[in-house]
Amino acid sequence: MSINRTTFYNKLYKVLKKYYQPAVVLERPVLEHLLYACCLENSSFDAADEAFALLQQYVDWNEVRVTTVSELAEVMACLTDPVEAGRRLKRCLQSIFEAKYSFDLEYLKKMPLSKAQAELRQFQGVTTFGVQYVSQQALGGHCIPVNAGVYAALKALGVVNDKDIAAERVPALERAIPKSKGVEFASLLHQFGVDFAKGPSARLRQLLKEVVPKFEFPAAVPPGTGSETQPLQEQKPQEAAATSAQAEAATPPAPEAAATSGKKRSGSRAKPKAAAGRKSSAGGEEPQTPSRRKTAAASKSSLRSITKRKPK
Repeated sequence: MSINRTTFYNKLYKVLKKYYQPAVVLERPVLEHLLYACCLENSSFDAADEAFALLQQYVDWNEVRVTTVSELAEVMACLTDPVEAGRRLKRCLQSIFEAKYSFDLEYLKKMPLSKAQAELRQFQGVTTFGVQYVSQQALGGHCIPVNAGVYAALKALGVVNDKDIAAERVPALERAIPKSKGVEFASLLHQFGVDFAKGPSARLRQLLKEVVPKFEFPAAVPPGTGSETQPLQEQKPQEAAATSAQAEAATPPAPEAAATSGKKRSGSRAKPKAAAGRKSSAGGEEPQTPSRRKTAAASKSSLRSITKRKPK
């Protein structure tokens, strides 16, 4: 589908302002902006604020560094994926400590933006979302952080494709949204992505209708559920099995099929008699003939022919 991305982003911006309020971002050191991004990615601003406040109750960031991921996940249980957030946070602190033997990243402000971003990417645990967030909030760059829900929404709307998602980029986004509105737009877009990742709801359907009037979620998915396609895939085999069973019960057997079935049943009854005859002849007993009026010679001849057979 061909789409004018600049027109789309500006329309999306206008619609998002009707449904969301920009989040208030506090002034923080560069390191704390990075750690806050570890909490914020794929989670709401309220949840990230709560988790970050709990982390600040530790003695210092070194104590957080030596804390296990499972313990960090318990502290940050309010996040969408606390285990992954705890893993990002711990890896960031560990990598920064091993490289600098301190927890100070203020030197990045003195570097050109491209070099500062390259420096951030060298630290383990720093995601593209984290680089974008720190670049916007701490380094004065024009970057718009994009979470997983935003990628999913833009793909469903036909704005990005799988290659764009694999490269973690949204074409023409920074060109369409000016730097003066970048912080506000990023805040609104992030909230939209978090809601989209939760699944369709009446409010989200209405929002998307205003952006793309022809956009439709699958009708079989009730509002508030998670995946769009999984429930449909689970229902199809059950419906197909029920339909097949009803069709078989309602369809009478064909005459030829009935005749064939009758022959098979009659043949299955005859086999035990033949088996019984072979068993009795193997044991040396006189075989049971269908008629006792046959002559003795015929009976002996039949007996010899049966006796010569090898048991199967």
